[in-house]
Amino acid sequence: AYERDIRQWLDHAARLGTTPTRRQTMTYLAGLRQQGNSPRTLVRKLASLRGFYRWCQQQGLTDDNPWLLMDTPKVIKRLPRILK
Repeated sequence: AYERDIRQWLDHAARLGTTPTRRQTMTYLAGLRQQGNSPRTLVRKLASLRGFYRWCQQQGLTDDNPWLLMDTPKVIKRLPRILK
């Protein structure tokens, strides 16, 4: 799932044709939300992309991490099935 999240973002970023900005990352996340992705999925995608950009920074591939300051969507915690 993490690899797919990164590939989807890289495909999207390639279509932008520029270095992604914070605004473009917010628009991408909003689009995923509008497509019906659950908050849990959005949190996973955000974690994937933060980690990927952190790795890119460590490798000297980029100086910027547009995902770093993004707010993490709230996830409703569910009771374990045994307690339902």
